[in-house]
Amino acid sequence: MTWHVQTFASVESTQDFLADLLQTEDILEGTVIQALEQKKGKGRQGNGWVSPMGNLYMSFLLRPSCDQKTASQLSFVIALAIARAISAVLQDETVDVQLKWPNDLYAQGRKLGGILLEHRGETGGACRIVIGIGLNVRPFDAGQAPDQPWVAADQLRETPQDRNALAAALLQQLAGMLADYADRGFAPWRDRWAARDLTRDRVVTVTGPGEPWQGIARGIDAQGALQVEAEGRLKPLHSGEVSVRMEAPT
Repeated sequence: MTWHVQTFASVESTQDFLADLLQTEDILEGTVIQALEQKKGKGRQGNGWVSPMGNLYMSFLLRPSCDQKTASQLSFVIALAIARAISAVLQDETVDVQLKWPNDLYAQGRKLGGILLEHRGETGGACRIVIGIGLNVRPFDAGQAPDQPWVAADQLRETPQDRNALAAALLQQLAGMLADYADRGFAPWRDRWAARDLTRDRVVTVTGPGEPWQGIARGIDAQGALQVEAEGRLKPLHSGEVSVRMEAPT
């Protein structure tokens, strides 16, 4: 994978910026839009993403085969690439970055970052998928913080981190890991993701569509669906929002 990076001081949303480019030209796979801040950052399910100056915001274009399974599994590979990049930049393999299904990153029990995948049509037999990444690098100033427990990369080793170094390490990790996924499939990545699974054997609440319900997360299956034990059986969850109680069930 060759990356084609464009960096801007400020945009409304890196996701929308890249999506707009797709409407006007046939841009290359590996095109990356990075911004120092976003005015209207995007999260999943139409939620906003708090995006002040100083954190890592980027979106990039992939053209995988038009297979729903492949598209959904990309988020697991990308999450692992982010976790590895953080360890590489902090020069500490013991940094415990955990992954919450389907696309959030946590450390010290608090949210560190997230991933957003958006399907943007097809061309030449390949899907066009715009992937957005938001990663907290520096602590939020008063009045800017998201409405949930959060942590920043600066706080993981109590020293300022270089956002550009994190971005470069992430793209380097991604290039190799996406090639490996294309060659070997999802099985080895499932095991690696499972080793960082935040929700496994914890009580989770599942929302949307329908009424919220609870169960105990039992890991992901061979396709990437979350297995939730409820009412005496395993229910595969292919979409939806999951919140987790941090204490393990007795």
